[in-house]
Amino acid sequence: NLGLATVNRNLEALFKEERYTKDFTDSGDVKSAVKDADVEYFIQFLKDFNLINNLNLNEANLRSFCRETLESYNPLPYHNKYNALDVVQFFAIIALSTGMERYITDERLFAGFVDAITGHPGCTAGFPKLPDEIAGSSLEEIHAEIAWSLMERHGLNNTCPRINLKTTMEAVILSTDLTKHTDFIQYWNQLSAKDDVQLALLCLFIKSADISNPCRRGTADIWSTRIADEMQWQRNAARFFRVAGPLELGTLKFAQYFTVP
Repeated sequence: NLGLATVNRNLEALFKEERYTKDFTDSGDVKSAVKDADVEYFIQFLKDFNLINNLNLNEANLRSFCRETLESYNPLPYHNKYNALDVVQFFAIIALSTGMERYITDERLFAGFVDAITGHPGCTAGFPKLPDEIAGSSLEEIHAEIAWSLMERHGLNNTCPRINLKTTMEAVILSTDLTKHTDFIQYWNQLSAKDDVQLALLCLFIKSADISNPCRRGTADIWSTRIADEMQWQRNAARFFRVAGPLELGTLKFAQYFTVP
């Protein structure tokens, strides 16, 4: 019942802050080292939502987690560290502009920010360089494994004792699997008060942020071109490594639903 006019007013207020309007299509060489400003950008959003204080998070651990996360991205045209920061930005925008952050617990909002900044390798899941235990998994399953591994390594895996943080993170990440996009929309349309509406909202926020790059006015053409370039690179790499099969179905669905339109 918030109303579009209220959302627009909230957006106008947010867009007075530079971090909510930063354009990541012109952020520099994706091969460059992670900057302190990149880490601070993520930390500032957590402060905007007062998550560091409310959840008593160790800021030093958060900074080291953010730095390693951004450093873990391959220098690809689309799935790179700047794409991740862009997803974080949109996640914050949609949560604040709709006012829905008031209906989601701090623990789950934190899970959402972690899911937004972490990612997958941006290549077909059959690549031989992936660990044996996740080789052959969907990119979203790999994303979930990487996110939790980073949380454990930086001592953030026990920060939200009131919820099962790992299960929440996995559920949210797996909702972005576009091979199951139609299933999620059907689930959303049939949602009732008996369901976990809070988790469904969180999934919707992340799904929206995950596909926002090639859909936003002003930067859509640039991000769409970059993901097309990455798809071509991925296909060529698959042939080089003799990985059987076409592009992963989820990648093709991403193009079908969002990039091409």
